[in-house]
Amino acid sequence: MVRTRTIFQTQKYSFFCSLVKGTLDLGLVCSWPFDTLDKDANLLQVESIVKLRSKSSLKNGDQITVSTAIFLENSLVDTSTLRLSVTDVFQEYLSPSVNATFNETMLRLNSSSGSISMKIGQVIILPVVISIPTNSTVNVKLEAIMPVSESADLTVLYMKYASSGENIARVGDPEDQKLSLTSVNGTSQKDRGVLDLGVVTNTGVTYRKELTNEEDNLLVVEVTLQLTDSLSNTNSAKKIFQLIATVGPYVAHLENTVSVDRNLNEVPKIFFEGFLNDTGRPLNDHFMTVYSLLKHENTSMAELHPVYAIFYLPPFVQFDDQLISNMTGSSPTKIYDSKSGQLTIKFDHLYFTDIISFSFAVVRRSNATATRSLVNSTVPFEAGGYIIHRPGSSHPNGTYFSSPMDALMFAVQFPPVNDTCGGKLDYSNCQVLVSPESKYENGVFEPFIRAGEFSSNRYLQIYFGNKVRVERVSIMRQTPSEGDVLLFNLAYSDDGISWVPGDKIKVNSGHNTVLLYNTVTRTRAARYVRFYVVEHTGNPDAHLLMKLNFYGCNTTNDVTDVCVSAPKRTDPKGTSFQSVYFFLFLSFNLSIYLSIYLSIYLSIYLSHSFCHLSIYLLLFISIYLSIYLSIYCCSDLSIYLSTLDRRVANVNAYVIENSPEKNHFYGISADRKSYMTSQDGVIWMSAEPSQAIDKIETCQPPTCIKNIAVPWLNQHTIGTNNPQTQFINNMWGATYEGLLKKDASGWKRVVNW
Repeated sequence: MVRTRTIFQTQKYSFFCSLVKGTLDLGLVCSWPFDTLDKDANLLQVESIVKLRSKSSLKNGDQITVSTAIFLENSLVDTSTLRLSVTDVFQEYLSPSVNATFNETMLRLNSSSGSISMKIGQVIILPVVISIPTNSTVNVKLEAIMPVSESADLTVLYMKYASSGENIARVGDPEDQKLSLTSVNGTSQKDRGVLDLGVVTNTGVTYRKELTNEEDNLLVVEVTLQLTDSLSNTNSAKKIFQLIATVGPYVAHLENTVSVDRNLNEVPKIFFEGFLNDTGRPLNDHFMTVYSLLKHENTSMAELHPVYAIFYLPPFVQFDDQLISNMTGSSPTKIYDSKSGQLTIKFDHLYFTDIISFSFAVVRRSNATATRSLVNSTVPFEAGGYIIHRPGSSHPNGTYFSSPMDALMFAVQFPPVNDTCGGKLDYSNCQVLVSPESKYENGVFEPFIRAGEFSSNRYLQIYFGNKVRVERVSIMRQTPSEGDVLLFNLAYSDDGISWVPGDKIKVNSGHNTVLLYNTVTRTRAARYVRFYVVEHTGNPDAHLLMKLNFYGCNTTNDVTDVCVSAPKRTDPKGTSFQSVYFFLFLSFNLSIYLSIYLSIYLSIYLSHSFCHLSIYLLLFISIYLSIYLSIYCCSDLSIYLSTLDRRVANVNAYVIENSPEKNHFYGISADRKSYMTSQDGVIWMSAEPSQAIDKIETCQPPTCIKNIAVPWLNQHTIGTNNPQTQFINNMWGATYEGLLKKDASGWKRVVNW
């Protein structure tokens, strides 16, 4: 006889009635007359189990009809019917063969060792084996209890039925299982789990067939546990958890130990996302809801106490409260700075099991204005916090850990602008003659520091090509600016040489933290425009950071390609010395030293020339005046001195063979906050940090010859990839390439400037 599985089918007879039919095909059955005296020798026995589902609509007293039909060669040979009554009182049945020692063997862990080693944050699945008595129908329940100190040391994430032996009737239906997870502290850390499997039947069929196998009577439940980052979970600590199984009247109790494996280098990995409820719908008079989700990544190994969610709202909107969170216990606290737009939401903790969902509302600022009806603004947001500091940890006490930065885009609707000459005047980097980082959407205008009488002469120069009339200027302060603009003025030019100054304009507000629009008086049409900072808050040498935009209109359209017509800077061409540039910098306190150095330097590179007399004469004059000087050699071998741009503090000069940048200079500005570049040593402009650093660090002869490097004004060198001490705040640091964050592996760049 070939053994087959039963095939079940459900047939619906009416709206209220359906039939479940099970078919067992035994295949070819043969009977041999070996024992004619045994009346049961030709008996074939089939058993079926009928189970009432826990969610059945049948009530006490209802009946279930079980019918059987036997077919031989597709011919019906016999039928039978059995009626079963439904009762609301379950009566357990235990086989008489079950003895009092059953509870000593009915529960065990399917584990090769008594102790389990776990790392912080690790998740394991424990197979728990429960034995069900033969020929019995009983209620089965498993309870898992975890240790708790000031918080849970272990948590129960999930419990479920996994498998069972051949004698165990069907128990895998999810609707028949009831799982309850609770926390003694009322948090997401569930330290106790109870899985009620309901009624379980052991048919004992293999015993009646004399095929005894212990595994046929077993039921396996999987318990998922996670080791927390509690204060008491120190390295090698022993944590004991309990398992309690109830099988009918029998109760079994099992204890097991978890050994904590901690390396003191655990760090959190934070997942933080945010989105808007109506992305793309302009924010006019209604409010907009920001939804956020905060939790740990699967690879996180440290919990946070507390954790902060930080949003940097655009200047057009403001926080409108309505903070809603799913966190129980203490409510989150919020701090909103209306000037900077920073919104900080603090939660007491972020456990491994926490999935913090929260939302808040923003509205458009009532006093915000714009020159176009729809403004899109993309702003960053991040989350971070502190872990429990432990002796010997590789992370200093107070280390701040945070998630990667992400961005939200707000679409803000403004009333339409009727001014025919009020559109935004766009410009590209090729038009910016001082600071390529000054365009409003792409970066920040950072006026260079000039002390004393030059403190008010900070400017941004733009070549518009066609004549433009600037009607308004927008200013917005950028962090970490050390002051606000109080007074500015514009200057105009048609050739970039002769300039006509405009009126001094008072800024609308002393605080430039929100976007400010300032009307320009006595404007005039010009191809070049300069923006000057005249007065500002803070000390005279304060470092100012601001975003600027110009609004107005074109008065001519004769220039079609502005970048092509923009002023070009060309390298002086030389032949005798392969256009090598010689740079030296003289100051009052180093004049004697540098005069000697200059003599040696030029005697090496300018031998057999007629320039020596004029060099020494000019050198003497430079010492007397004690000014910074730059010196370079032109193609006609004439040597002359010109004043070095005061913005430059460090210079590296290069000769690069077979390259468009055959002769180039890279330096760092005196404020130590940006790189600069020059092709002739006279006109200096901002440079991309990656370009400058690449030249400084990778210059190797003979293809690249580094002629001279002048160090910082304080004699410190440059070229480091890690931020210096004065540019470090907690775990954040800044270099000339961008913003960096520190983790266990060192500094990693997060944002490119």
